[in-house]
Amino acid sequence: MRSEENRRDWLAIAAVVLGIVSVVTCFTMIGGLLLGGVAMALGWMSLRRQDPEDPIPGARTLAITGIACGAAGVLGAVLIVVFWQQFGSLWG
Repeated sequence: MRSEENRRDWLAIAAVVLGIVSVVTCFTMIGGLLLGGVAMALGWMSLRRQDPEDPIPGARTLAITGIACGAAGVLGAVLIVVFWQQFGSLWG
């Protein structure tokens, strides 16, 4: 049997890591849209998998953080694309 300290929700951890990477690389389509979308999906899957009777400590917070960072990465990528389409011709 695993002790309480050794329980981990790897989907939530992956969601946070990919969400942070998507925010940092939101100026690229792959970084913002793809990684952000995957981060949001993993965070959502982690939230749905959690047992309300026996939750893993901190997993809900990590999953929500992954969803938020992934959404920020997607939003940043979309805003950069829209900005580039509207004002890109001004620079050449």
